[in-house]
Amino acid sequence: MSQDAYLAMLNNPVINPPAGASTVAAQQAGSELRRASQCCVRVSDEAQACQDKLAAASNDLTLASEADMPWMPIQVPSDAGLPLSGDIVAQLRALGIHRDQLDENDDDNDASHVQKKTLKAFCAAHPDAATLEPVFDELFANDVQVYLIGQRTIDVYVLGWLKTTKALVGLQSALVET
Repeated sequence: MSQDAYLAMLNNPVINPPAGASTVAAQQAGSELRRASQCCVRVSDEAQACQDKLAAASNDLTLASEADMPWMPIQVPSDAGLPLSGDIVAQLRALGIHRDQLDENDDDNDASHVQKKTLKAFCAAHPDAATLEPVFDELFANDVQVYLIGQRTIDVYVLGWLKTTKALVGLQSALVET
């Protein structure tokens, strides 16, 4: 590592926040996740049962990154199923799932940077989330998709589609990577 890169790392407020700021940032991000999940509504008893199983499986589980964010449940009606192509961010916004991040310190955070992964590929890259894979497989079979939106602070959505009740149910979290 060059000296310039090392100094840049030390001066990066995300990696090396001022004293007491990291807990405040984590609490703010956690409260933002809770606010985002409040947009979700109870779609049906089946969707609620799936959400309850996912909430139980993710209880006290965090997505390991520089911030170790908790998993929060999502449940919204969706006639169209999982967003698979086109403007995925706009589709998730229209469903009330994704909200733009308002982080003035994160000029590299770009909602146009979207990755779509299978659950298996995501869990291979994030072993701490692997305990969720069998639960999603049981509930949704192959109708599961993982969306990662952003570059530094990455919103993570693991969504499954219930065809019978036309609902998207899943979990959301965030990764912080610098």
